[in-house]
Amino acid sequence: MMAGIDAAFDAGFEKVKVNTVLMRDVNHHQLDTFLAWIQPRPIQLRFIELMETGEGSSLFRKHHISGQVLRDELLRRGWIHQIRQRSDGPAQVFCHPDYVGEIGLIMPYEKDFCATCNRLRVFLCWQASSVFIW
Repeated sequence: MMAGIDAAFDAGFEKVKVNTVLMRDVNHHQLDTFLAWIQPRPIQLRFIELMETGEGSSLFRKHHISGQVLRDELLRRGWIHQIRQRSDGPAQVFCHPDYVGEIGLIMPYEKDFCATCNRLRVFLCWQASSVFIW
């Protein structure tokens, strides 16, 4: 994956978006590592809040971290919520004066999230629905 990101920069991309899901007891303790990774790089690291879908309710209960918790932590550390840009999609984007990279939070449980979503999910059986409807 890292080689692919480097190849994107070598090909002339000015910014790369990387999606990940922050999960309690899996990778939430690595927030500082994630932040250090984007400090010198023009990467928008997008944390997608874990969603309760289908038969995954036990996984959700065990590992879900509210996007609000992460947003509050970023604000506490001096990150600034940016005005929404068209290229942000469903993410709330944050920047910090000491970082080249940005953080995007995709929080499906946030008020009016679905009203601004422009994503589509296609299932293996070729059915389509809004991305976060299961």
